[in-house]
Amino acid sequence: TKVRFDKLMKGYMPVKGGDTIRVSLEFQTEGKDYFLKKTWKPGNRKGSSILKFSDQREFTTDGEVSRLIDELLPAHQGTVNNILLTWQSALDKTMDILHDEDVNIRPDLGDILRSSIMETDGVSIEKLRLILDREYEDYFQHWDMEKEAPENRRGINYPYKKGVGKILKAYYEKEGIKKNYEEADKIEIEIDEINKKIQDKESKQNKIKDELNQYKGKKSQIQERQQIDNDLREIDHETEEIKKLSKEWPIKENWLSKKAEPG
Repeated sequence: TKVRFDKLMKGYMPVKGGDTIRVSLEFQTEGKDYFLKKTWKPGNRKGSSILKFSDQREFTTDGEVSRLIDELLPAHQGTVNNILLTWQSALDKTMDILHDEDVNIRPDLGDILRSSIMETDGVSIEKLRLILDREYEDYFQHWDMEKEAPENRRGINYPYKKGVGKILKAYYEKEGIKKNYEEADKIEIEIDEINKKIQDKESKQNKIKDELNQYKGKKSQIQERQQIDNDLREIDHETEEIKKLSKEWPIKENWLSKKAEPG
């Protein structure tokens, strides 16, 4: 009905508009696969249901689909509403619910719940609470649940030394690994930069070597030219000496001739 739809489903209608809610579910029970698809629309009897079996059988009548789901699933609607989705403060009402004949709970699940509740007989609730408190402290000591971080912002750089719960200990270990990884990554980047500088230096050296190899032949030619120039200068010097001697020779010859004449 429209009233029931507005009460149960209106709050789940698409925020951005639309008049249809469509939900599908694949589940398995006793090794067999099933597919359920339900559609809700405002108004009377405008929704639809489809339940498909693994052997390709298909059911679309709402009543039949609901009946088959009750048979296939381990919990009925009453169980989900009153047991499986209950809150801790309402657990003390569980026995009242189990004894209420109007609540639809599968007998097998009801037996299990009754047995579980009865098993607490003779066990000190206070002792159980202390055990749970101890376990909680063991895990959550100095851990901020709301912030999902260490209390008082005491991270890896300013860690707690005492009273470190298991969650905080795991957090410190994770952050330590993360820090080591970041430092290793930083070192790798620095090594890459150094290797690049070395490669640049080697490239420049190889370029200089190539240029020197190109000038080796020219160097040899320059050295030969320098030797020739030296030889030419020496020859020029000797030529000048000879010329000087050749000029002085007639004078000396004449002087010698005069010396040789008898007096």
